[in-house]
Order: sequence, then C-alpha cells, then structure tokens
Amino acid sequence: MIMGAFCSALRITDVRYDLGVYGTFIKDIPRRIGTNAALDASVKAITSTYSAVHKRSKTVESLEHYVDALEVLRNTLNDPMEAGSANTLCAMYLMMVCQGWVGDKDDRTSHGEAFAYLLSRVQPQDFQATFEDELLMTLCVPVIVESIAKPQLQLHPWLERLTQARDDACPMESLKLRNMAKISEFISNPQGNLVEMQFIYGSMAPELAKIRAFLAKIVEAGDIDRTVHSRYQTVYGIQLSFAMILNVLLRSFSIDNFMGMLEECTLLVNETIALAEDASQYRPLGSSGAPTTLVCAWAATSDIAQRKRAEQLMDEYQADFEIANWKEIARWIEKKLNDGCLSQCLPELSMFTTELELQAEDPITTPQECNVM
Repeated sequence: MIMGAFCSALRITDVRYDLGVYGTFIKDIPRRIGTNAALDASVKAITSTYSAVHKRSKTVESLEHYVDALEVLRNTLNDPMEAGSANTLCAMYLMMVCQGWVGDKDDRTSHGEAFAYLLSRVQPQDFQATFEDELLMTLCVPVIVESIAKPQLQLHPWLERLTQARDDACPMESLKLRNMAKISEFISNPQGNLVEMQFIYGSMAPELAKIRAFLAKIVEAGDIDRTVHSRYQTVYGIQLSFAMILNVLLRSFSIDNFMGMLEECTLLVNETIALAEDASQYRPLGSSGAPTTLVCAWAATSDIAQRKRAEQLMDEYQADFEIANWKEIARWIEKKLNDGCLSQCLPELSMFTTELELQAEDPITTPQECNVM
C-alpha cells in the first residue's frame, strides 16, 4: 500500500507538488524498498506527510509515521554495516525533507553534522552508480549550508574528493560545490581569501547573464515548460545568493569602488525580488529555494524599500512551511556578514564616510569594473 502511494506521488508532474525538486534520484527509490528498514520507514513517513503539503495541515497519522521513522533511523545508524550505506543516507535525507514539511519553529534538529560525519567516511569508488552519485551531490548541499552557521564543521578534504568529478565537469564557478563550500571560510576570514573571492565574483557576470537569458528565452517561447522553468529559477537563485554574499564581503575591501559595488548589490537584490515574485506561482515545492535567496537579499541591502518588499515575500513563503523563521534567519545572516567582515574594515571605511555621502547625492553610474550584472 505504501509502495503504491509513494509511486503515485512520484507520478505527479505538477511542479508545485513534484517530489523531483528534491533530487532526480528520488524516482529510483521504489526499487530499493525492502532492502533497508530505515529507508522503508522514511518512505512511509514521506508518503504520509506528503498529504500535509497538499492540505497545508498536519495529521496525527503523518506525525506518528514521522516519529516512528526517526526511531527506526536511529537504530539503523547504530548498525555499523548499514550506517554509511546509500540507503541509510537516503533515508536520512527523506527525513530531513519530512522535517521541513511537518516540523515547527521549535524543532531545532539538525542533520548537517551527521551528514558531514557519514559523508567524510564515504569512498567515491563505492558510490559510482547514478543513484548513489546523485544522492551524494544532493547531500553535500545541506552540509554546506549548515557549515555557515557552524564553521567547525569540517568539509575538507572529503567534500572536494566527493565532488571533484562533478565540479570539474561544471562550466560555472558559481555552481561548483567546492566553491560554495568555502562560503563559511570566506565569511570567517574574508581578508585571507580576498583573491579567491575576487576571482569567483568576477566570473559571475557571464554566468548570471547566461541563466538570466535562458529564463527569458523560456518565457518568450510561450507554452512554458513549468518544470524546466522552476529548476532554472532555482539555479539562478543559488547564483544570486552566492553573488550577494560575495558582494557584501568584497565591497568592505573596495574603498575605491565602494559605491559601484553597492550599486551592483542593488541590482542583484532587485533581481532576487523579481525572481521570488515570479517563482511564487510554483509554491510550495517548486519554489522552495526562493526564501533562502530572499534571506540573502535582505541581509545584503540596507535599502528600506528593498527590505520591505523582501519581508513581504518572506511572509508569503512562510505560510508554506512554518519550520523556518525567514526573517530571523535574515537578521542572523546580516549579523554574520557584519561580524565577519565589516568590523575589520570599519576604521578604513570611516575615513571615507564624508566622501561617500557626497557621492550618494549624485546619480550613481556603475563603474566598468563592477561587472556582475
């Protein structure tokens, strides 16, 4: 019965409720059912809680299945023969998805550290099949995100070892996982990573333009493939988030070009707001990456109008899943960026306060060296 219900969920092509947003490997899970207790329990849980996404309400049954699956997963993780298997890692991932659907704001359970520990022990040669490889690449993302909050998470050298083949084949610096994995280090020590940040940021202009043009082409063609459109919106959102974080860090060291970098950030934030507005049509699942990009936009700008619109959109997305308090996260990221960078440059910046205020009175033109947008 559970197998049938799960397969039925996988057949849904409406991008608003398409489970494929969580990874292409999801479609291959059914053939693994019956081989791992934790995976079986997690499939049962995600099938049950999936109804909560449609109805936007939790049921006692779905919560019971979620709790039961967590218990089975804990027991499986205590089995050294199964703890690091692809099936168990997949079960953990499905439970993380369930948590996002039915968890509440008081649920502080984190999976990043557990994923980091298990992934650090993975041997790439043992995970070469398509399912395993796609699973590993997907699992690296929540670990990277959590490392921003927990710099003590060790991502090197295991993450680069796992992602080397994928990253070497990726033509865009802004989408290479090994570069994203350095965000925490960039924030903690921007001055020591200045050259590398400048290189990555400088490469983003053509990369952002390419995805932006592709999105426009999809819309202009008419009869939009909604799934493809939403997936590329997610990619664009990732690039924008990375670019805005680097912009904040770099402009603190760009005294000669501070206003140009600030203007560039304004353009990035406007792009993010427009993206989130358009992506809203794919709520709740097809636009699940939009709030994260909005959070970065809010933290990157001090413009009142931009922040107000970002907050309005965060409120709209907040209605989908209550577990994340997006405004609280935005304030935390702002503080993280300020603590990591601006305080180091405050004495230098204060010397230019009067000059910048005078420049702000005149129309701002983007200098040639400001090339992200």
